[in-house]
Amino acid sequence: MDIASELLITKRSSQDHINRVLKKLGGKSVADIYLQRNVIYGSGTTLQKQKSR
Repeated sequence: MDIASELLITKRSSQDHINRVLKKLGGKSVADIYLQRNVIYGSGTTLQKQKSR
């Protein structure tokens, strides 16, 4: 498997994880959700931020 498809799978699984966490959190504020997301992504966060610019 090449790196691109491996990254895609990793990204998808972390997105699934975030969706599950959000369902559990229910009525949390946006700030809490962002905090939670940053914790989940960890070192991947900087990569994501650079891409979105």
